[in-house]
Amino acid sequence: MKKLQLLFNLAIFLGIAIQSFTPAVSMENKEGELLQIQNSIRNTSVKIRNNLNLYKPEGSVIVLGSTGSGKSTLINILSGKPFIAQEGSMSYKVHTDDPLPGFNIGGGNVVGTKVPCSWFENESKTIFWDCPGFGDPRGPKEDILNIFSVNELFRPKTKVLLVVDVSTLIVDRATKFLDLLNEVTDLFSDTPEFKQSFSMVVSKKRNDQNVVSYLKNDVLTLNQNQQAKLTPVVRDLLEFIALNPQKISSFPYPEQLGEYAPNMQPVRECINSAIYMENPKPKIKVAGEALIYVEALGANLNNYISQYIKTEGHSVMKNYCNNLMMENEDSLEQLINRFQLFERGLRNLQAVIVPENPTLFPEKLKDIFSTLNVENISHTIEHIGFLKQIRNNITYNTPDWTNALFPTIRAIHKLTGKLENKKDMKDLKSNFLILKEQNSLIREENNQLKNQISLVQEENNKFFIVQNKFQEENNKLKIDLNSLASNSFVQEINKRLDILTQNTSQELKNQISIVQNRFQQENNNLTNNMLQEIKLSQKGCAKAWVVFNGSGNILDSYGVSSVIKNGTGNYTVKFSSPFKSSNYCYLLSARGMNESLGAVCDYVPQTENSFRMVTHFFNNGTHMDASLVSACFYGN
Repeated sequence: MKKLQLLFNLAIFLGIAIQSFTPAVSMENKEGELLQIQNSIRNTSVKIRNNLNLYKPEGSVIVLGSTGSGKSTLINILSGKPFIAQEGSMSYKVHTDDPLPGFNIGGGNVVGTKVPCSWFENESKTIFWDCPGFGDPRGPKEDILNIFSVNELFRPKTKVLLVVDVSTLIVDRATKFLDLLNEVTDLFSDTPEFKQSFSMVVSKKRNDQNVVSYLKNDVLTLNQNQQAKLTPVVRDLLEFIALNPQKISSFPYPEQLGEYAPNMQPVRECINSAIYMENPKPKIKVAGEALIYVEALGANLNNYISQYIKTEGHSVMKNYCNNLMMENEDSLEQLINRFQLFERGLRNLQAVIVPENPTLFPEKLKDIFSTLNVENISHTIEHIGFLKQIRNNITYNTPDWTNALFPTIRAIHKLTGKLENKKDMKDLKSNFLILKEQNSLIREENNQLKNQISLVQEENNKFFIVQNKFQEENNKLKIDLNSLASNSFVQEINKRLDILTQNTSQELKNQISIVQNRFQQENNNLTNNMLQEIKLSQKGCAKAWVVFNGSGNILDSYGVSSVIKNGTGNYTVKFSSPFKSSNYCYLLSARGMNESLGAVCDYVPQTENSFRMVTHFFNNGTHMDASLVSACFYGN
């Protein structure tokens, strides 16, 4: 019974499983092996996809068979590689010094093909896949990798070519041959489509051996004790082959030493007689110790996605944001809106991504960050889905994937804060420049008014000089007239001259007064506007700010008279001039003593004259002296 159990465990390459007891295998200290399986699955997947993308074949031929049956040798001979027959330990053996790239030709029970290898035939546009053999003795890790390879290889337009060592047909009433057929047929649920896609090549056949006749006369007529091996599905397949001899071919055993170049045309015709399966669905099964590895591997793959997001994904997304800031093709406001959109998108993934639809995760990430390479995530999700077919209790741990985005969300939020501060400073500077420009215009207008007043005063002085001269001449005239005659005509002239003088002087005074009033009014309006703008600008500026170290030493400040250290992480900031009330705004930040120690600022109710604060570790609340504390205070 133990030998039978061991035989089944070793024959799991293509998912052949039996209902048996699963041994309790500890996964402690197996991280290295799990990582090796994970990397092998990823590498195999990449290799298969790359080959398919490179050649774009019109169809695939999956070459199956027991270890040492001659699968690799057959593909190399079909490709035209030169072979020679050499002396073996008991008989001739064939060998080539120039195998196809990636092919390792073994022999006997030695495993030659450890991972799927391919050869593309240009003439038929067909890709041949050499798979690890049935009876692979390497263990449960290889069982998982082998069944994964089968799952990856069986795609639309696939044929199955079974390579059988002739000895398995004639030894022990074909017991090994029937076991092999049971394993192969157990791979497929659609038996009719599988039969049409099936062909078989017998290796190492002697010229006098008739395989079809042997199948009809010996294998299909087993005695009653051996009928258990001949299941209905296997019998149906054998009868189908017996009725369709074109489904069988062979490449013979070498008859002499030297060049070995058998006629492979019958083999090609045999392969061509098969019809492609359009939608192959292989059964994905493993058993025994491999099941324990499958569960542990599922957890590892989920963890890989989370770690990828925290490390490489985080780095790509953060660098993308930093590059946007450096290039700064958009305005600050547009850049802030873009970063906020990134942050909202990442936060919303938690509500959108559920285990029932895990493939949305890389798709949505790609929508948010187009530069992020999500192929690794997509392929890993596919690999988890493959394991889930084997073990249904394996889940897609989407909450852990989305939680891994938190460091990136925090980093983007921090960058957004920096941009907003930069925008505020830019707006303040812009307002100051506007006020400065307005002040310059006011000064220029003031100077112009002063010049106008100077001109008016200068004209006024000239007028007074003229007036004085006129008065002098008038007085002389009056004296002359009085001396000449005192008649009413002269008196009337004098009276009119006095009125003219008074009217002229009063009109000039009125003009001067109007100009002076206008100048004063304009000056007052401009001064009031400037004071109002300065007041509005000052309201958005900090009335006081300070930067000090953990000892309370002020490094730089404004509007702060002193910082008093009350105890560990406990400080009082005193203002140079008090606020009008205690309802003023404040911003606090603190830096830990090193990168691994974060610090947080809390406050004690503030007063108009001072502000008390404490700094402590963010994780446990213990007071600490931060390496650097910053505080800003806004209000009247």
